[in-house]
Amino acid sequence: MRVVPIEVLPDSVRRYDHHRRRLLLSELLAGPGRSFAMAYQLALQEHESAIAAIVGRAAPPDGPTGRLLRVSLANYLAAAVMMPYDAFRQVCEATGRDIELIRTRFGASFEQVCHRLTTLSRPTARGVPFFMLRVDCAGNISKRFAGGAFPFSRFGGTCPRWKIHGAFRTLGKILTQIVETPDGVRYFTLARTVWRIASPYSEEDSELAVGLGCELKYAGRLVYARGLDLADPVVTQIGPACRICERPACPQRAAEPMNRTSPSMISPNRSHPSRSRRRESVRPQIHRCLPLCAPSVTARERAPRHLPRIAAGEDVLFPAPPPGRAKRAPEDRLHGEGGPPRRRTRWWKGRGALSQGAAPWQQ
Repeated sequence: MRVVPIEVLPDSVRRYDHHRRRLLLSELLAGPGRSFAMAYQLALQEHESAIAAIVGRAAPPDGPTGRLLRVSLANYLAAAVMMPYDAFRQVCEATGRDIELIRTRFGASFEQVCHRLTTLSRPTARGVPFFMLRVDCAGNISKRFAGGAFPFSRFGGTCPRWKIHGAFRTLGKILTQIVETPDGVRYFTLARTVWRIASPYSEEDSELAVGLGCELKYAGRLVYARGLDLADPVVTQIGPACRICERPACPQRAAEPMNRTSPSMISPNRSHPSRSRRRESVRPQIHRCLPLCAPSVTARERAPRHLPRIAAGEDVLFPAPPPGRAKRAPEDRLHGEGGPPRRRTRWWKGRGALSQGAAPWQQ
């Protein structure tokens, strides 16, 4: 193994030289990262046949799935080398899952300990069934593991009401929260920011947030729940991504549910409920719509640019045509021949309805 300057490995943190049989590690990796990289490479070299046998028995459907399974098994073996199962479980029971104490005892990082906690599922010596995920400051999920059941969203980010997003405002501090999912199950969660590698001064920091949690019935075994009233706790209701969350009146909803219109997304300018219900299928909420380009650009010139978005099922908004050039809008039929007063800007809403770059009123 050799630690090399950043100029040697500008785009990666490790590389194995097969000709010299030498592992090159970037100087940006901290001590726990270097130990894990060496254990990972050792697992691939010394236990390649055992890993290949497990992958073969699993019968992955394609090549990428098989390679991902191979990497996951090597990662598990590397974590087991750094934190042996029995010793790690005994320390967890003795310290109340105090991650800071555990990581200093085994020379691991906060994220490595959280990941290892999700793997304590040996039938004869089970630990607390934790789940874990890692997100960036934009809410993108880059890692998710679960030793127990938790309703992860397969697509999209996480709920904005979860304190894992608030961890970026308190760097390095552990935040605890009790959350409740739409199925009524409650979980005790904690979150903290981590750094995968060191960042030079001229580059942006690489902060990530790690969330760890378990069902509330196991919270009494955690040091982080001491002093909390677990019988009658303060609970925050969360859900999966906004597009698949069915909570009707969430104050932080960013998108409507896929199966219905959320009351929190209806414009406050609509004073009459029946009129709002009648128009919501043909007119989008103006208070959250922005023009897609300058008014001087015609809809025909603008439409081809947004055909890929329309084909993907997104909502594309077009300004209403000038009087005398277009057909009547669908909503005009609700008001008779004259149509509604034209005191406000009206918008068209296209959902995959364009063909050959023509605007909706030109079809």
